[in-house]
Parts: sequence; C-alpha cells; structure tokens
Amino acid sequence: MNPKTGEFISWVALDHELQVHHQVTVLVTDHGSPPRNATMVVYVSVTDINDNRPYFPQCLPGEELHVKVLEGQPVNMLVTTVFAKDFDEGNNAEVVYSVSSEDSSDHFKIDANSGEIRTTTILSYTYRPSYRMTITASDQGQPPLQGQAVINIQVIPLSQGRALISQNIRHLVLPENLKPAKIMSLFKSPDHLQQHHNGKIHFSIAEDDKDGHFEIDSSTGDLFLS
Repeated sequence: MNPKTGEFISWVALDHELQVHHQVTVLVTDHGSPPRNATMVVYVSVTDINDNRPYFPQCLPGEELHVKVLEGQPVNMLVTTVFAKDFDEGNNAEVVYSVSSEDSSDHFKIDANSGEIRTTTILSYTYRPSYRMTITASDQGQPPLQGQAVINIQVIPLSQGRALISQNIRHLVLPENLKPAKIMSLFKSPDHLQQHHNGKIHFSIAEDDKDGHFEIDSSTGDLFLS
C-alpha cells in the first residue's frame, strides 16, 4: 500500500485460478501525540479472464487416444466419450466439442455438449480398418480458446467361429473419491453363449485397457473399483 495515497500496489500478478479472494487488514495512524490509529479490513475479489485453454485429461500432450470398435455395429453406436477441462470460470470454462477432421466427418459425429462420439454409418474392417480424427474443445470466452485431442479408432473384424459378446457399450459416470470395491456395473453374456458354453463364461479386462483402477470378477462380470 502506498502510505501517502492509500492506493494498493500489487507486487505480484493476481491469478483467479490460484486464489479468488484476498483479505487485507489496513492500519491508519495519525501524527498526533499520543498517536491515534484505526483499522479496517479490505476484501479483494479477483475476477476471471479467459487465460486457460481447454485440455483433455485422458490425452497427455503429444499422445493420442486409441479406441477399438467392432465392425458391423448399428448406426449411432457410442464409440467413446471425450471430456475437456478448463480452469477458468463461467462462460470462460464452458466447453463445446466438434470434429475438426474432414477425413472422418462422414463416419462419426460428436455431441457438442456431452462429448459423446457415435457412428454415422456401419463400419467395415474391409472397407477401412482405422480412422484418425481430431476433436476440438472450444470455450465460450471472448475471444474463445481451444484445445485438441487426436483419436485413433481401430475397427476390429468379426472373426468367424468365435463367440462374441454383443458390443453393448455402457457409459458410466463416477463421482471422484469413490471408495474402492464399489460395484459399478454388471455385464451379462447373451443366453446363447451361456448355453453354448454350459454357463461357464470367463470375464476379463483387455490387456491394453488395464490401468490398475478397475477389476472385474471373472465369473460374475461384476466391474468394481480397485
């Protein structure tokens, strides 16, 4: 604080994302004899500016997100859901999604609000075994800032003579700090597979998808947090 003018002087840049509110106690002293003083508390609120770009937590910088999709599935099948975070506030943190790659725009669509990516046509491994698309997340600040993620979609061919569990994709929304061992979902195999294998079906998580956070009961299909 300038002792002559009473103006506050900030010696460091204020950052809304680091600290929104500041509290300062001001002491005023006169030059009388004896000196008298008074105090007051000043509250400072730091307003937000759009200085943070949206980013995708599931994609580290320079890396790509890999997704596998079974061929022959019906149109509008959920492929995956992307999520972008923005450390700003209000409109500066409100994110909308779009597909910016023309190469895949005829085969996939994205919900601008939820980030759900779905098919717009039936995929065929023979026609095309893989797709590469760029997802753009734009905030609603002025001017808007953007973040991008690259997704590689691998089409898995149907193998003759191999029992396949229906590609019934489930989108689970979990709150943070969920306690371990909390059952999140139950995957049931079709009746014809139960009959074909005398009811003995083994469930497991694909090796490429194991990250230490989830486990599955091999006999019941219960998926839980580890």
